[in-house]
Amino acid sequence: MTFRRPEKLTNTKYFWISFKCNEKTALTWRLSDLVGYDDKGMTNRLLDIKIWVPIALFSLLAHTLYWNLQTVEQTLVNFPGPYLSNVVPAAGSVLRIIGILVALLSVYLVWGPPAKSFADARGKVSIALFLEGVYYITFIPTAIFLIVQVSALQGVLYGLFTLMMAPLLTILSLKVRARQGAISGSVLRWAGAAGLGYIIALWVTTVANWVDAGLTFGISFIASGTTYVSFLNSVITLSLALVFALLGLIPIINKGKSNMSAKRWCGLSLIMLGAYFTIYVLSAVLTNNLNAALLGDIWLISSLGIGASLFQMETR
Repeated sequence: MTFRRPEKLTNTKYFWISFKCNEKTALTWRLSDLVGYDDKGMTNRLLDIKIWVPIALFSLLAHTLYWNLQTVEQTLVNFPGPYLSNVVPAAGSVLRIIGILVALLSVYLVWGPPAKSFADARGKVSIALFLEGVYYITFIPTAIFLIVQVSALQGVLYGLFTLMMAPLLTILSLKVRARQGAISGSVLRWAGAAGLGYIIALWVTTVANWVDAGLTFGISFIASGTTYVSFLNSVITLSLALVFALLGLIPIINKGKSNMSAKRWCGLSLIMLGAYFTIYVLSAVLTNNLNAALLGDIWLISSLGIGASLFQMETR
């Protein structure tokens, strides 16, 4: 005996539940109707990458708007302090916002109704990537200010993202614009290089900051209270994200194509990356440092969903 939802209902159709009783009268709860996925896979729409990519982009948009507002406020309060080191990145973040909006439009064109091919959106994807590359270039004045006024190490680490991301994203944008067919070959190579470059820069920056803190305040500072949790989060979780990224992205960079193994490693890397920022935020809440944590790349918590989507693709 099977109880099914009516076919023609309002938008609440995905919240109806169907039940099936077998010959032994054992009741089985079918989640497929609850979440709106068909019976052809073991997964549901909660792990659909088409949902999590827009969530990640909207999270990045909210983070960038918040960061920009905080930067403008700090500039006005401290005027005429480090003017260029604040204003130039703020201008760069405006370009980033434009790029995010273009990226969201591209996602809609490729995945929205009616769905179009990647070729129809490649020009917009190229623009979004190029603007993101320009955004990283605007880090240069802040890096110089940090080197001259604060700490040479902090300035070099801040500038590392410019050195890693600006050229990789610029080249990737050109490859995307020139690509006529599906995403493969040089596009995948440079996309893999950009993703790996970001994780390497994040790992080097984070670990170097912990080394600097240990040299400045002593090992006892790192081993105390919630600081120890944050340290272990950086050393273990972020390091696993880097290792998994190397396992997944190096074959893509070498061969210019992806396979199921590479997707699963990349998925694990993104899960670890999302876990790192989740623990990072929770630690900030416990230590009353949430305002400072909100200025970090916490939008990457959404990579938990993208990573899980990639990891379970084999079951489809």
